[in-house]
Order: sequence, then structure tokens, then C-alpha cells
Amino acid sequence: MDYPSFINEFNNGLAALSSHVPAPSVPESQDIFFQLSAALVTQGWNAKPDSFQFGPSRHRVDLSKENLAVEFIGGNIASALTFIFAKLPILLRTHPHLLPVIVLASCDLHPPLSAGTALFEQVASLVRDLHPLPFMHPFMLIGIGPAPGPCHVEELTSDLDRYLISLHQRTLDDMALELEHPTYDFKAQLPEDTKKTAKEICALANLRGGGSILLGVDDNGQAVGVPHHALDKIQLTIGSIASDRCSPVPEMTFRAFPLTSNPGKSVLIVRVLEIIEKPCMSDDRVFIRYGTSARPAKAEEIRRLLIA
Repeated sequence: MDYPSFINEFNNGLAALSSHVPAPSVPESQDIFFQLSAALVTQGWNAKPDSFQFGPSRHRVDLSKENLAVEFIGGNIASALTFIFAKLPILLRTHPHLLPVIVLASCDLHPPLSAGTALFEQVASLVRDLHPLPFMHPFMLIGIGPAPGPCHVEELTSDLDRYLISLHQRTLDDMALELEHPTYDFKAQLPEDTKKTAKEICALANLRGGGSILLGVDDNGQAVGVPHHALDKIQLTIGSIASDRCSPVPEMTFRAFPLTSNPGKSVLIVRVLEIIEKPCMSDDRVFIRYGTSARPAKAEEIRRLLIA
């Protein structure tokens, strides 16, 4: 939905493809993709995008335009999964600005494709059933049917997970699996003890790169949420705690993500930015992150903060 011009051009290509009546013989997906590729090239797509190293050889995606890179999968299921789980991560490490678009034929095509061809429905089902999703980068999986029509869009990664990936390169499920997480802290609700909250804020502010407090997430990493109506009060309370009990006062940002599984509640991400004038102190003590909690810093640790 973020790329309406791309969808429009893709539909134009499908319209050009559907204007040719298919032969009664079994079509090959490579033939369909070749015609679709040719139709997209007439709309300004590049048929010779940059290649990337994969093992002893180099692999070249089929089409590109701006930051989109299209790969047509005309082989079997193994070919599709190899690209998604092996080639795709390498492509994104070498070309991090790209948004890969993986195109497969739908089972609705008539006459049907040859036996063994990977179909969109099969691959989409495999990807959808993975939990937690092991994908740290976005990509589109697109199926083409017998004729262009309205797009049905399903988003597998939540807004919350996309935000956490941008901050910590992990989804909430990934974070829950980690035994130690020094850069973030789970809290089912805001503690009544303001001293505890202050020392957590100071410890994250003293951390290189800063850190996050995930409010509305229990100790097991489950999103339980906090009530929507309490969000403004919680943010004001946290801001007051930082102003009254932390010195220097660290900069913080707040993002709330409604829970589809629990209407009326949200997860609040409190992002504590790394402070420049270290150390950040509370009650005349310096706090640092240690494992999953905050503790007073020792003299040597304070010296390291000052010279870092």
C-alpha cells in the first residue's frame, strides 16, 4: 500500500499479459514472467540491476526501479525458500536500501502451471506459519493471477515489531527469547516506586546508543498492554520522574502501539537517548545496565563512562 505507482505499473503489465490468449498447452512460469518483465521494462524498469555475490557465483535480481528489486521465482518450493532464507539476507547486507519484491504465480492461473512449480499460496502459507518470524528486513511477496484486479494486502509484521526492529534489530518475540537484554527493559506497568524508574532511566541514558523501556510487556515478553486512557498520564509521570530525579535530564521519546489482541490497551515504548554529558545520576549515584536490570556503577565503571 506504500507503493501505489508500483502496483499500478504491475497491473498494467498484467493487463498486457492477459491480452495474449494462452495456448492450450501447459504454460511455463518462466514464459509468463518473461512477458511480464518485458511489459514492465516499457514502463521504465531496469532489466539489468546490480548483482550480488552468493557463494562462488553472482546472482542478479530480475528487475529494479528506484529502491524496488523484483525477483521472479519460477522454480520449485526449494528455489523460493533458498532465495528468501539464503540469498535475500545477502542481498540486503550488500544493498540495504533495496526493498525486495518476490513474485510467484498463483494457483488460479488457467491452464495450470507445470507440476512442481512453486505457487504463491504455498510459499505464502509457509512464511505466514513461521513464528516468530525470522525476518529482520522487509520484503513483498506477490502472487499474480489470471487477470489484474484489486490487491489483497496482508501485513505479517506489526507496527510494533517494525519499530522494535528499527531500534534493536529484533521483534518482540525475538526479544522475549533472550536471557539478557541490556538495551531494553520489560515492564508490565509503571512501578509505583519512582526511585526505581529513575535509576532505570539513568542506566539507559548512560548506555552507548541508549535504550528502551517497553511498558505493557511482562517479564516473559508477552504484550499485556496498558490502558489507552492512561497513556498521557504515564508519559507525564515518566517525564516528571526524569526531570525531578535524573541529572542531567536525558532526552526521551514516546511511541504507543495499540494491541489488536487486547482492544483498549497499548504497548508504550519509552526510548531513552544516550546522554552526552555523562554520567547521568539519580540521588547522587551513577547507574548502569547490568544484564536485565540497573545497578550502581563502581568507580572504574564511572571512569570508563567519563572517557568513553
